[in-house]
Amino acid sequence: MLQRVENDLLDAMRAGDTIKRETLRMLKSALKNAQIEKGSELTDEEAIVIAQKEVKRRNEAIEGFTAAGKPELAEAEAQEAKILAQYVPAQMEEADIRSIVERHLVDNPATLTEMGKVMGALTPQFKGKADMGLVSKIVRELLQG
Repeated sequence: MLQRVENDLLDAMRAGDTIKRETLRMLKSALKNAQIEKGSELTDEEAIVIAQKEVKRRNEAIEGFTAAGKPELAEAEAQEAKILAQYVPAQMEEADIRSIVERHLVDNPATLTEMGKVMGALTPQFKGKADMGLVSKIVRELLQG
């Protein structure tokens, strides 16, 4: 993924696209820092997790700026999130997540106090494919009701 980001960064620089250039520089920096921290090359899965974190940060910033009445800053974050989303696999829809969680709970009944165990069992199925915050919310809803 790092090579793809570097190639896209060069394209953005050639095209004079400052927003894309700065966003990709930030992503490249985050990937390089993670690589240094790990001490070896990142796998594609690890790189995708980093890109997902960056998208999530942008989405949280959009909510914050919107709540603060700063639509121009929210729009800038939205543009960055859109650029970063190109490096993240498509996320599962809420209905699909709910269906998988419901099936799991039918096969493995649990109570709300066992939510950690349920999340531990479901995490491998959803990692990189769905927002784990949304998965957690759905699990909590289904265990409560």
